[in-house]
Amino acid sequence: MATKRRWIPELARGDWLCIFEHDTDQPLGRIVEEPPGRFRAVPAFAGD
Repeated sequence: MATKRRWIPELARGDWLCIFEHDTDQPLGRIVEEPPGRFRAVPAFAGD
């Protein structure tokens, strides 16, 4: 969990494109922070 806590904010700040191998409905996405301190994945491309 420590690794996850360290990387997720970095992914959101860097607007990284993430591959979710475990999710066939949303295989590509970006991590966003909203509200502060809470993160979620959003589809990488509009219309997904």
